[in-house]
Amino acid sequence: MRIYPSVLEQTRTAIEDKISRVPTQIKEVQIDICDGVFVPSKTYGSSGTLRSLKSINRMTKGRELELDLMVDLQKAGRRKRFLSHIKAIHPERIIIHFGTTDNWGSVFTRLTRRGKIEMEVGLGIHLSHTNQDLYDLLDNYPFSFIQIMGIENVGYSGQEFSKKTYTKIKTFRKRYPNIPISIDGGVKVANAEKLKNAGATRICPNSGLFKTVDIKKTYKEFTEI
Repeated sequence: MRIYPSVLEQTRTAIEDKISRVPTQIKEVQIDICDGVFVPSKTYGSSGTLRSLKSINRMTKGRELELDLMVDLQKAGRRKRFLSHIKAIHPERIIIHFGTTDNWGSVFTRLTRRGKIEMEVGLGIHLSHTNQDLYDLLDNYPFSFIQIMGIENVGYSGQEFSKKTYTKIKTFRKRYPNIPISIDGGVKVANAEKLKNAGATRICPNSGLFKTVDIKKTYKEFTEI
């Protein structure tokens, strides 16, 4: 499994602080962007301005950047502006959650240049989402991976992990044997091995890494699993 530390913060300073604490061995980092609409919480970068997104990109310099977009993209103008700015900073990966838009064709068009999608695009899956609705999207659009949220209350760090996650992973692993599956929310050393055995290939710990006494030791424990 790959380890992508997940950073969900309201200020630039708080993001910088967390990134500074990520062990140097970790070459990827996930920044969560919440808009206070699709999810109740609101974080730095939620305005979708090019300036704020460039700032996030600079803070993660030297590491692969993954943006977890928990933002409402229903309106055409906001979708165009937000995705155009994201394309301009060119992160390695982005995650767009089911329910944020009904116009997935427009999403992939916005992220395409000269006939090629310029980054990996993941589908964010919540435990409450109906599997068949998700299958329809995954079967008809060029998603590179999926991210299953391991918590019921999406948009906040430190939430209790839901055991429903294991079933969700197994269901999608059976249907899509080769797609990378990432888990975000409630990830800890205590459940990492079970997540791996269920079929997860990536984990995104937040409090399960940053709120431990010794981050480097915790990272080592994750890698040993």
